[in-house]
Amino acid sequence: MLSELKNIGKHYGKKEELFFPKLCEYGYKGPSDVMCGVDDEIKGDISFLYKFIDIDNFLHYKNNLKRLIDRIKEMIYKEEKILFPLALNNFTKDDWKEVYADYDEMGYAFINDFPRWKDAACWIESKEGAASSESIADAIGNGIIKMPTGELTIKQLVAMFAIIPIDFTFIDKDDVLRFFTNNEKVFARPLSALGRKIYTCHPPRIIPVVEAMLGDFKTKCNDKMEMWIDKPDNPVKVIYHAVYDDKGEYIGTLEMVQSFKDAKEHFASK
Repeated sequence: MLSELKNIGKHYGKKEELFFPKLCEYGYKGPSDVMCGVDDEIKGDISFLYKFIDIDNFLHYKNNLKRLIDRIKEMIYKEEKILFPLALNNFTKDDWKEVYADYDEMGYAFINDFPRWKDAACWIESKEGAASSESIADAIGNGIIKMPTGELTIKQLVAMFAIIPIDFTFIDKDDVLRFFTNNEKVFARPLSALGRKIYTCHPPRIIPVVEAMLGDFKTKCNDKMEMWIDKPDNPVKVIYHAVYDDKGEYIGTLEMVQSFKDAKEHFASK
């Protein structure tokens, strides 16, 4: 049961990435401020019990499990009575289509057969078709990007990004998310996040940390931050690096996320 409950993170992720930012745009910050912290606590409790509970000590953790189930039920009640009615009353039809477009990327919890919305699927195909027919390469006349150490066409550059085993995210000087790749899919990356302030992509408790880091990058108090996420089966390294132009002016931040799952398995087999 607990292994299945861990999938609740996918459900909470959709709330945090697809619902909360749009509700904030409509002036409703309450759900994000309240629910994100509780969601994190619930996910933490599930991970704790999944790690320590077994058939021999079940009775010892029985009360912990009961509290966890009660908190999940309370969150379901808040979603059904507060969050979803707010979304239904405020989201436009295009808002819902944008949410739907990212559902497959975010993953599903507790269901195998997700119902399909034909109108939204057609809308997504039309958007993708427009993007393809008006590609950057067309916009600049199939030009070549010249760099100090060589040159590449847009087509070559896109193909290279598609096979690099590192996920990149670029945030511009105004803290707006402008670009990402997600080949390794270490974290979910909804397309709807593009063009938004980076702060809307993080839970409230993380925002002060992000603000402080970007502030240091802009003032050059620091130009790099590294962190490891010690997932049992998939250790991950995340690097944030300030980007400056040839005049030393801050132009953005590059995030690089790399999974070391293959490395761990390789050396474990030796």
